[in-house]
Amino acid sequence: MIKQSKQNNSGSDNRSNKSNKQNYMAIGWQAFKRRWNNLEDGNKIQSCIALMSVISVVCFIVSLYYTRETIKYVHNSDLANDSMRQKELRAYMDIDTIRLVNLDTINGIKIRIVIVNNGKTPAYKLNAKFCNIISISEVTQEAINSALNLNIGHNHPDCTSGQHRIYDYETINFPEMISWISRFYHDGNVSIYFAGKVTYYDAFGKKDSLQFCKILDRRTFLFYSYEKYNYSN
Repeated sequence: MIKQSKQNNSGSDNRSNKSNKQNYMAIGWQAFKRRWNNLEDGNKIQSCIALMSVISVVCFIVSLYYTRETIKYVHNSDLANDSMRQKELRAYMDIDTIRLVNLDTINGIKIRIVIVNNGKTPAYKLNAKFCNIISISEVTQEAINSALNLNIGHNHPDCTSGQHRIYDYETINFPEMISWISRFYHDGNVSIYFAGKVTYYDAFGKKDSLQFCKILDRRTFLFYSYEKYNYSN
């Protein structure tokens, strides 16, 4: 009974508030009509002109806002379409093959790498650097970067769409390298890594790069991707 009484009181209050609002609106409207009727015709015309001016300004501001938003949307769409077009047409340098040519204590290490442009436009100012690391521990990105920095790289003016670039990488047969190659054949913990970085410019002037690291499988003597340092943009 108490709950029902509270609900009844709440309903009565809502109806009372609604009725009060309606009364205020009616009183306000009557007051406006009286003031409007008391105005002279000239003042009424001026009031209408002022009201129309305010409405015109508001409409102009709203239309200006939507015009600006439309221009922004079209501009962003053009940028997105242009970006998509560049991604579709630009050069993409990629590894075609990496093959071990020689690995012994007399002639050292020789590796042939073939890089191909899989894009639709040429790659310009092509620079390719390669390095070989023999280690008993996992090679780090810092070690790869240090080894690559010692290499001045192979420069080519350009590489057209579908064109291959062939590089032969050979180690210098100094005593320490010969010792490591010998250990590779006798110590299962020794690994041979081959890494490289290729930089180039696409037809739109953007600098792109390809970097990779491969590890030699001692059973098949084939190179497989190492989990670190592989990146292409």
